[in-house]
Amino acid sequence: MSAYIIDKIIRKFYRIDLKKTEKWLKDNKKNKDKYHIPYFLIFPRKMKTKKYEDMIYFEMFPKNNNKTILYMHGGGYINNFLVLHWSFLIKLSKKGGYGVVAPNYPLLPKYSYRQSNNKMLSFYKYYSDNHDMKDVVLMGDSAGGGFALSLLIQAKRLNMPLPGKVVLISPFVDVIGGNKKLSDKDAIVDYDAVQLIGKAWADGGDPKKPEISPLYGDLDGLPPIDIYVGTNEILYDDNIKLYKKLKSAGNEVQIHIGKNLGHVYPIYPLPCARSSIKSIKNFIDK
Repeated sequence: MSAYIIDKIIRKFYRIDLKKTEKWLKDNKKNKDKYHIPYFLIFPRKMKTKKYEDMIYFEMFPKNNNKTILYMHGGGYINNFLVLHWSFLIKLSKKGGYGVVAPNYPLLPKYSYRQSNNKMLSFYKYYSDNHDMKDVVLMGDSAGGGFALSLLIQAKRLNMPLPGKVVLISPFVDVIGGNKKLSDKDAIVDYDAVQLIGKAWADGGDPKKPEISPLYGDLDGLPPIDIYVGTNEILYDDNIKLYKKLKSAGNEVQIHIGKNLGHVYPIYPLPCARSSIKSIKNFIDK
């Protein structure tokens, strides 16, 4: 399937525009606390549904005691997992034998960063108390990538064990950021929608608070980090800023720039995604 056709499909079914966002933020009836993995997905090993307090999370054990991916899904802090997330994790797990832990963290409009951050920080402590974090890869895309980085910063501040490595795919690291000039090129994310989501997620808090926008957090002393970002996405400039700040803070960090590619391109069924999965595997295994 060509990149052009994929772009058209993405714009039609996955684009987060202002009209959709306004509708989603008014919808308090949908219970996003409950989520079921689509029945037609086939995982390399059994994916179990578990519960931490009142939050569902999904866990698949690694093959031969391999590494585990702690995955924070994207969706603008407003949508549950997409099939694209699971398909990406299935491909990656098949190639590397990795385990997966994927929390269904609290979402807008019922919850903001206040409740979700507290829940995920508590879950991170619970998980890190019971696992060797050296064998864990913290990973996330879009909003989930930003959330993953904010958790990492807080875990370091609280002297919790840190993961062995981190992979951020087009992370949303500044809730009032983005480049409006790239909005037409970005098949998924609309600039005005991002601003509205960011404001709702901040819930009256300082948008530059690290728990909300990790770009402004203390970025020194972090584990090795790989960043993936496309030049055709509104978050491109913010990701470049993140890379430079991580680098200047003395971290081991790489950035993979997808020329003429869009938001979270590694999770889509494109040839470039296959090469990205291979690159991610190499980073995890080296």
